[in-house]
Amino acid sequence: MGFEITVADIVADLEAAITAAHATTDAIADAIQADTGELQTDWANGGRLDLLIDAIKAKTDTLPVVVSGESTYLATQETAAATDVDGTTWKDLLDKSTITSPTKIVGFLVTKGGTWAGNAKIRITKGDGATKIFPFQDELVEGTDFSDATLAVLNEPLNVAIVDGYKVQFRSTAAGDGAGETLALTQLDVLKVG
Repeated sequence: MGFEITVADIVADLEAAITAAHATTDAIADAIQADTGELQTDWANGGRLDLLIDAIKAKTDTLPVVVSGESTYLATQETAAATDVDGTTWKDLLDKSTITSPTKIVGFLVTKGGTWAGNAKIRITKGDGATKIFPFQDELVEGTDFSDATLAVLNEPLNVAIVDGYKVQFRSTAAGDGAGETLALTQLDVLKVG
């Protein structure tokens, strides 16, 4: 008496194995989908993980930053707004002519008010308002060197000594821009020796 395997037996065994594998795969897929749904809820704005990250960021935003091999710096953001642009005449947007610690400026974001006809131009001078220290060219021009309401990061930090201080100044490419016009320095990223 021999042991005989029929094609029907093989097909039945394969069907059983495929059914078991399918059930296992379905269970794994269901678990993954449940985990994904939970993560989407956690990461959504106001979700558990989002709130945790926000709380960590709130605590770490004011921690000192160590710049490779240098002193400890405190990262801060300056903001300012100026109105009544005088067309093509430079106007102080942020006056930091008196500072109490050496400063490195690493980026900026400016936002134009509603009815500007021209492009914003900015520069940074020493606290005297006359000696330009940034950029190397005469000025930075919106649309060419930076974009309105978009963070511009400097290639190299701009070092400002305590004795110099600094001013962020602006003007327009259009002489007609004037009364009621506004430019906001939405963000000036600076590092101060801590």
